[in-house]
Amino acid sequence: NVPSIQLSPVRFAVPISPSLTVGMQYGAQRYTGALGASVEPSLDANKYQYLGNVTLALPKNRAITLSAQQFHYQDNLLPANTYSETRADLDFTVKF
Repeated sequence: NVPSIQLSPVRFAVPISPSLTVGMQYGAQRYTGALGASVEPSLDANKYQYLGNVTLALPKNRAITLSAQQFHYQDNLLPANTYSETRADLDFTVKF
């Protein structure tokens, strides 16, 4: 039995101009619990996600989006299992 608590992602986007939008997102989860007949907790971890993006709308239903994301996992029982991952993307979108 592993109960978890999840906070809904917080998202917002702000139009800077008619063709430029800046957005951000944050999410967090917490996992706790004990597996089997163990009384001691066997799981205690946090997971965080941060995302930022800039979207430039182009003519003819096209857009370019630059985004950066960081994912962080924190193991509260085994700190050596804690890690972070950073990622960046550049997307070109065409709507038909």
